[in-house]
Amino acid sequence: MAVVSTTQQYVLGEEVSRRITVRKGGMFHCKLPESLVVATGCPAEISADTLKKVEAEWMRLADNAKANTTTDEKVIVYSVQLHLPDGIRHTDGYIDDISFAEGLALSLSAGVYTRTATHKPCGDLLHSHYMRCASQIPEVSGSYQLRGFDTPEDRELHHCIPWTAERELFFARAVNSLLDTMHRLASFRTDKEHLLAVIDNEQGLLT
Repeated sequence: MAVVSTTQQYVLGEEVSRRITVRKGGMFHCKLPESLVVATGCPAEISADTLKKVEAEWMRLADNAKANTTTDEKVIVYSVQLHLPDGIRHTDGYIDDISFAEGLALSLSAGVYTRTATHKPCGDLLHSHYMRCASQIPEVSGSYQLRGFDTPEDRELHHCIPWTAERELFFARAVNSLLDTMHRLASFRTDKEHLLAVIDNEQGLLT
């Protein structure tokens, strides 16, 4: 393998080294910088039977990267998983699997994120990234950052909706309500007198 061309190029404002080699058999190759691969979704290396073709493909990809558009949007990402005893189905007919659960179980994950999405000039989504931001929703659930929902499993587990103050407040109340319920239930494990008082005084679990 011999190096036939080494030049400094600018890709999305970053100076990178473009190194083209020729291998046995006469094929020319060039590894692309990560920023160009991410921006265009192309393979990490380009190959052609002439040096000019490799150079032309590099320039085409660099131009495409410049034409991409990136937008930021505030969203709410949430996930709800349930575990019900055998024979009881959810209202939507879907059965989750929370492997550790015996009996009833609920998993709620929610957070406010900034969704950064990059689109090709044709409008197709190239990639997206989610970074969690400050909100009223307690940071007891949800990842700090998420990649785009690239697989059917990801899209089935996580749901994304546009942010509004009212929607954020809804999920904040939902998480806080569950936290309060969990604390009340936890006290029953060690404080039987408290449990008996709740039952005998007909206070109810959530009052």
